[in-house]
Order: sequence, then C-alpha cells, then structure tokens
Amino acid sequence: MQGKKYEFRDAWLAFSALLQDANSEALVLQALRQVLVDTLYTREIWIWSGSETEGFGLVVSASDIDRQTCRLGGNAPIVRYLCQHPRLDLTDPLQKEHETFTACLAFLPKPQPILFVSLMAGGQLVGCIGIGREYTGGRYGQDDFDLLTALSSQAASALLAVRLTEVTASLRERRALNNLSVFLLHDIKNAASILSLVHTNAQAHMDNPEFRKDMLIAISDALRRMDKVRNNLGLLRNRVESIWQYVDIYLFLDELQSRFVRRLPGLDIVLDCPRGITLRTDPQQLGTVIENLLLHAYEASNGSCLVQIAATQANDGVTISVVNDGPAIPENLLPDQLFQPYVSDKPGGSGIGLWHGRLVLQRLNATIMADNPKTGGARFVIRLPMTGSSPVSDTPVAGV
Repeated sequence: MQGKKYEFRDAWLAFSALLQDANSEALVLQALRQVLVDTLYTREIWIWSGSETEGFGLVVSASDIDRQTCRLGGNAPIVRYLCQHPRLDLTDPLQKEHETFTACLAFLPKPQPILFVSLMAGGQLVGCIGIGREYTGGRYGQDDFDLLTALSSQAASALLAVRLTEVTASLRERRALNNLSVFLLHDIKNAASILSLVHTNAQAHMDNPEFRKDMLIAISDALRRMDKVRNNLGLLRNRVESIWQYVDIYLFLDELQSRFVRRLPGLDIVLDCPRGITLRTDPQQLGTVIENLLLHAYEASNGSCLVQIAATQANDGVTISVVNDGPAIPENLLPDQLFQPYVSDKPGGSGIGLWHGRLVLQRLNATIMADNPKTGGARFVIRLPMTGSSPVSDTPVAGV
C-alpha cells in the first residue's frame, strides 16, 4: 500500500506557527505562500485576495509582474466556479470550460497556474490560490487536494479574522473621532461662555480690583480651553503634515521646562539631559506630547508634583522619560489600555490626551509606553528613531 505524499500534521503545525505573528492580511498570505513552497513540489504560487463584490487583487505572484493589471473580477468565470467548488483543475480532461477559464488568465505571463483552490470562510470567497506545475513532472492527486483543502481552510479563517479585526478597529476609531468632536464643541462652548460673561460684566465692574483679577483668570482659562481645542483638532483632519527639523534635545527640553514652571505654580521639573543630542523630528508635535504628559502629572497630583525628565541617546535613537511622583497608574490600564480613547487614570479625565499623544508619536515613527517605577509615581517613556523624513532646515532648533 502506497504511503501518503505529505505529513499533513507537520504542514498544519508549520502554518499555525507562521500565523501566530500574522496580524495583517499581507502577513497571512506571506505565511500561506511560505508553507505551500515548503510543502508542495512547486515554487509557482499565486494568491488573490478580495471579495466577490470588489473583485480579487493579486497579492502573491510567481513572477515579477504588475499586480495592478492582474485582478480577477467578481464575475470572472474562475471566481464564479470557485464560489461553487473547492478547486479548479485545468489539467482535468473532463473540464469542459477549459478555454473559458484560461482566457481569464491572459494577463498572466507563462508559466500560468494549472490548479486553483478557493479560500472560503463563513460562506464567503475571500481569495484563491493558483498553483503551477510540479517540478517533478508529476500530476496533482488526492493527497495534494487534501493538503490544499486543509491549508486553504486554515488560511481563509485567518484572513477573515484579520479583516474583522481591522473593520472593528476602524469602526472604533471612527466612533472615537465622532465622540471627540462632541468634546471639542463642549470646550468651544465653555470658552465662549466665559468670554461672554467677562464682556457682559466688564463695563460695570472694571474699576473693581477683584473683578479685574477674576477677569484675567477667566480669560486665561478660556485661552487654555481654546489651546486644547487647537491641539485636538489635529485628530479630525484627514492628514496631518509633520514639519521635520533637526532639534537640539537639551535646548528643546530646557525651554519647555522653563515655560511650564512659570505657567504652573507647584510644578517642579528636574531636567537630566546631556548636551549635544540632535534629533530629526517635528518639534511642535513632540512638544505637544511632552506638554500633555506634564499636564497629566500636574492634574493627577492636584497641582503639586515633581517631574523628572531625562533624555539618553543610543545608536538607533533617543529615549525621553517623564517620571512624576504622583499617583501610580492602575495596573489594569497597563501596558496599553491607558492609551486607548476615553480611558483615563484621573478622576474626571477625558481619556483623550494620552491617546492623542500616541497617535502623534506614530506619525513621528516613535513609540510611547507607561509603567510604574518601584520608587513610586508614574513613568512614560518615549522612543524616537535617529532618522526620519527629510528636514526642512539643517539648523538645530530649540523648542516648539
């Protein structure tokens, strides 16, 4: 009795291992191609991905071709066939529509696929695999079909899961942006109300020293609210342009420290940064993030706290840590939940600032993480790469 051509379990386990780190559609399909090349007796693999409504784009190709011209429409004969059958064998002599199917592949140079396998999950065709001839000269048989059925089912399920995850994330972000607009309108309304009250009472009470003092406080508060709106409006724009410059990190942090200590009584900032660190980044956007971390510490500590800002340079980038002596971050918000929209560790916090900060840093190819140091308080660590987009100036700048 002839043994099986493949060890199905080994192939399935190998594919499962590759899928563990495949968190995008491209990575799933790359993993699928890898296991097919490692298992089958061919290196000619094509993979299309898409849907019946939008068509299927060629993602993996056996040759260097323009993939944009290799789409399969949702009504293509091959697609219609695969919606009803698990595979299409173009070498099958009983296949009556051979010429119709091969005509669909006119855009592909030779060699072309001779076997197609559907990627079907949840009753949906999410893609298909094209396979070339075996380099041994043999024909594909039942062992091949059984192996491809197992792998295609696994791949289709992984593809569908990734797509659902991406759709969920997109809907969540859209909902968050919609909700953010409500917060912005609320801040604008409050700022306008404050200024309106000041204007209404100014003529009658301008000679009163206490009124003038309160008026300045009210105007300052209104300006603070408007500044907050200005910063958050960046989240509602379709595209945010980064202005890349060389930044002297010591001068940048020193200026930021001086400005905030004057602005917020009760905030003490200790700066530990060697001179000579120059980084290419957007100082305005980076400054917004660090300012928000300082405000976060100040508000969490009820207006009195010590913040230590330290910067170090390694071969591949610069690390800026902001450590405060205020309350620790709740463990259930670490390491990532704290940066989700509308999640806050402060009573009455909006949960926008840290989420906004992470989005800004992503545009700068940077990352941010949070933890609680053993000495107490909360720590935020920003890591920025040494290289970025082309700067607009070769002269290092200090601040924002």
